[in-house]
Amino acid sequence: SGTMSNQTYTAGTGQALTANGYSKTGFTFTGWATSSGGTVVYTNSQSVTLYETTTVYAKWTAGTYTLTFDSNTAGSGSMSPQTFTAGTSQALTANGFSKTGYTFAGWATTSGGSVAYSNSANITIYADTTLYAKWTAGTFAVTFDSNTANSGSMSNQSFTAGTPFNLTSNSFSKTGYTFAGWATTSGGSVTYTNGQSVTLYGATTLYAKWTATTFPVTFNINSGSSGSMANQTFTAGTGQALTANAFSKTGYSFAGWATT
Repeated sequence: SGTMSNQTYTAGTGQALTANGYSKTGFTFTGWATSSGGTVVYTNSQSVTLYETTTVYAKWTAGTYTLTFDSNTAGSGSMSPQTFTAGTSQALTANGFSKTGYTFAGWATTSGGSVAYSNSANITIYADTTLYAKWTAGTFAVTFDSNTANSGSMSNQSFTAGTPFNLTSNSFSKTGYTFAGWATTSGGSVTYTNGQSVTLYGATTLYAKWTATTFPVTFNINSGSSGSMANQTFTAGTGQALTANAFSKTGYSFAGWATT
């Protein structure tokens, strides 16, 4: 950028060169040469004596700049800044960040921008620059484990990492038990309720958790002639001795209990 008008000289008369009015992004002005590829002959605003029409060429020195890498919400990894010389192409350091449930897509020039450079791409910069890692969410499955239930089935549920979704409603059942929720291990405690909205970042197995119900055992005398027995309370799945028989039937001995 910039413009400079021609400057008129009288042969043999010293005169200061017009101060440089050009600029070049990423470079500093170092003086004037007498050919485009030559070395500096005159400094800025130097007094010179000329004897013919002359063209002088601005000479530029490339600056050194820092490229900083931003993980942009990655959960692990680190990257050191990288030094660039303005106008010189150089390969980016390979990505060293990682984000659970996501794959690295490339680098953007703003945190919310789209990918501008691929991993290890050759780029040229002219100022201090920050590049932001861009991430693509993976697709994973939730597997539902009945965890000793005796009926029902559930298909795997697909989800996108980092995106909230509602868990499929439980369709398992276990005789004598009520469904309490989902755990992340078979013996763990409830982490998620039925149909809860969750956000996950990788393939996951959820285990149904069951709460044992309590219920009565009723004793029927079944044509016995005397005696009485109160109901007995049981917890599903927990062994317990039956109350000793208190019924009697004249001429008979007690043989045990039947379910009909």
